[in-house]
Amino acid sequence: MSGYAAAYAYLEVKCEAGLAVVTLNHPERHNTFFEPDHGEMSRIIGDLAADQDVRAILVQAAGPVFSAGGAPEYIRSLIDDPVKRARAHEEVRREIHSLVSLDKPLVVAVTGAANGAALAIALLADVVVAERQVRFREPHVLLGLAAGDHAVLAWPAAMGLIKAKRYLLTGDSLSADEAESLGLVTEVVAEGDGIRRARIYAERFAAAPKEAVQATKSALQVVLRRRLAAYDLSLGAEILSLTSGVTREALRRLEAGEPGLMTRAGHQ
Repeated sequence: MSGYAAAYAYLEVKCEAGLAVVTLNHPERHNTFFEPDHGEMSRIIGDLAADQDVRAILVQAAGPVFSAGGAPEYIRSLIDDPVKRARAHEEVRREIHSLVSLDKPLVVAVTGAANGAALAIALLADVVVAERQVRFREPHVLLGLAAGDHAVLAWPAAMGLIKAKRYLLTGDSLSADEAESLGLVTEVVAEGDGIRRARIYAERFAAAPKEAVQATKSALQVVLRRRLAAYDLSLGAEILSLTSGVTREALRRLEAGEPGLMTRAGHQ
């Protein structure tokens, strides 16, 4: 379990008694990520899966925002640079496939807003503990992008196809309590209590019979593995939609405080 400090900068990784605790650790910029940080997100699950001393994984975030996702500058660089787009395509694909193939229990404490690849890790976990003030949103369509990070895997599996379409096609948000009622998260707790509660689950998994837990999870993951073809299609569509010019305009409007690309009505 050594060597993580040298391998990671965006992520802080600590391992003890079979539990790996991964912290998104740039709170000063709301845990947004640029290209090197994105590379770390795509590597961490594979590294921990291969670590024979790790029996369970807990993901948490420093600061009040879990992760604001990709920095606007990073997204613009993907629009302009085909080599970087191809690299991002492979990194995100590897991250999601690694999550789906992971047989070790993964627990996530969502203690603030979560977007992009960080939201993928959160909603493809085995136990998702969300604090009550958190709202969930899959905002890709609001930026003119196909929802390719994780959504066609996690959301329909949790809440059913028709409910998932309602959120993924509109980009509307839902509260933590609504997310729990729809099956998107495991448990909702009071503000400030997410990490403590998530750690209880993670420590239980780390102390549980390893083979029994991992075999059970591996069988359950078949549900997601059967959806990987749809996921690969959505990710390819997202990368392609970056080149349409719509995302650049959406980012400009967002930063200028102007109305977005899609009108919103009713539930936000």
